[in-house]
Amino acid sequence: MTAPQAATAARPAVFISTADLERLIDLLPESVLPTAPGAALLAEEIARAQICAEDDMPARVVRIGSRVRYRDLITGRERQVQVVMPGDADMDHGRISILSPIGAALIGLPEEQVFAWLDAAGEERRIQMLGLDD
Repeated sequence: MTAPQAATAARPAVFISTADLERLIDLLPESVLPTAPGAALLAEEIARAQICAEDDMPARVVRIGSRVRYRDLITGRERQVQVVMPGDADMDHGRISILSPIGAALIGLPEEQVFAWLDAAGEERRIQMLGLDD
């Protein structure tokens, strides 16, 4: 399986808190596992993210534990999920792992922004973060 690659469109700025960064860095060794298809994408996003102290984090940005509504711009489907660490993931309860492609795409994404990437099959994926559920 090949790692996801950036889609041709420029990606929006993403913001990660120092607290979330510490938790995410511990996951990076898992990026070589074929069972974690979003891990390579997560590593890319961490590398380009603007790292912010807690007090400097912009409002309305997806963080670990955030409940978020997003739209798949290819299918038009809207979903509500919570972005969680891998051990807390449970699709039956709407909790998606940060190591899934959608979780990796959402982390750090500001409200209303669109994120595009190529999946492992080379197909374009595009999602829009519609909002956070407080």
